[in-house]
Amino acid sequence: MKVNDLMSRVVVSAQEKDSMLQVMELLEQHQISGLPVLNDGGMLIGVISRHDLSHPQILSHLNSGESLASLPIGHIKEFKEVITIQESDSIEDAASIMAKHRIHRVVVTNAIGTLIGILTTSDITRLKASDNVTNYDYPNLI
Repeated sequence: MKVNDLMSRVVVSAQEKDSMLQVMELLEQHQISGLPVLNDGGMLIGVISRHDLSHPQILSHLNSGESLASLPIGHIKEFKEVITIQESDSIEDAASIMAKHRIHRVVVTNAIGTLIGILTTSDITRLKASDNVTNYDYPNLI
């Protein structure tokens, strides 16, 4: 099975200029724990999670008189290299990458790096729990 077969194609994302409050509202509204962050050109620059937003280090980005909720995400989070996969990669490879990097979601991009989907550990768990899948079918899944 390929990533293309299991990934979510409708991806909730934020812009780097979105405020912390806007991102928190997106996470709550869509009941998700993290989302990709895009720059003004629509290119993927990072991923932000609820955990990132609750990290005490965020307070170090405040200047006097600023509200944490109004700070743009691009000022709060220093985005590291984003772990991505291609839609043609196998589910087993995706699961291995998530386990290796200890992440719960991986962004799916096409050959030129455009965001086209997202795959989460929840997607893989649902696959493993489905009636028509056995450990024999996918022995290397998380």
